[in-house]
Formats: sequence, structure tokens, C-alpha cells
Amino acid sequence: MTELLRKAVATLSELPPEEQDALAAMVLEELAFGQGPSRPPLSIDALEEEARLEHLAGRTEPLNF
Repeated sequence: MTELLRKAVATLSELPPEEQDALAAMVLEELAFGQGPSRPPLSIDALEEEARLEHLAGRTEPLNF
């Protein structure tokens, strides 16, 4: 494991469990991205958490319906 990855894991381990799980799901999704249709889809809970984290990070915009 590289030093940068060790630092990332140490930093992530300080987050609340739900944020750790959401980020882990995102990493696994990125790693599986190139594997084609055989990869399992994210659960609705993981998608919800990913959306929440993106919103908290300021990467979303209102839809203004």
C-alpha cells in the first residue's frame, strides 16, 4: 500500500460510519467501472448516500421545477 493510500485510509477512518460506507461504495464503483455489465449495481441506499455526500460537497445544483 502506498503512503498516500495509507494517509487516505487513516483520514477516512475518522469519518462517521455512514460516510465511510458511502465513500467505500464510491471507490468500489470506480474500480468496477471498467469491468462491464458483470459488476453489481449500487443499492438504492448507496446511491442515496452518494447523492447526499455530493450535495454536502457542493457538487449539486437545484432543479428548480
